[in-house]
Order: sequence, then C-alpha cells, then structure tokens
Amino acid sequence: SEFLFDPSLAAPRVADVCAHNREAAMRIGREDLAEVWRLGCLLAEAAGGTPSGLRSRPFANRLVQQILHQLFDAQETLTLAMLGSVLLCLDGPGGRGIAGAASCASADDARRRPP
Repeated sequence: SEFLFDPSLAAPRVADVCAHNREAAMRIGREDLAEVWRLGCLLAEAAGGTPSGLRSRPFANRLVQQILHQLFDAQETLTLAMLGSVLLCLDGPGGRGIAGAASCASADDARRRPP
C-alpha cells in the first residue's frame, strides 16, 4: 500500500506520515485527499508533541472535527480511519505514540533498537 497508517522508520513523525500520504494521494490523482493530508501535516506540526496535543487548541480541534465530518459525509471511510489513526499518534511523547496503541508504540520501539 502506498499510504501509511502510523509512524514507521520511513516516516518517524506524525507530520512525516501526513506528508507521505499527501504525496501518495497526489500520485493517484486525488488532490482532494492530498489537501486533507496537507492539513493533517499542518495540524501535526502545530501540536508540536505537546502532551495535550491538539486538544488545547480550540481552532485546531474544530478543524479536525470538520475534516472528519466532511470525510464521513463524502463516504471516504478509509481516509477517515487512516486520518483518525494518524492523529491518535499525536498524543504520545513527541507526537510519536499513544499509550496503549501498539501500532504507534511499535514505531518508537523500532527506532530505539539497534540495526
């Protein structure tokens, strides 16, 4: 698959995942989805790895809600699930994982292991 669901060695930060997915959407001619991932990247960068993530920023929080509602209304179920999964990773340390989410945590673990 060309799209990523969570941070990995190839895209270690949430913003990197969003940027990667933006490029993947552009390659398949989905400029609408590329714009969603561009906004996701901006939101991830704005969160800056703070413990409260986007929740402490009312405008960002509202923007996330609007994006998710628009994806739902457009029946873009896969993108909705992917974006939700990626944004959940913002809650972890440095925007790289959420407590109890194995997929986000595994990317951190993989980076810490020597090659």
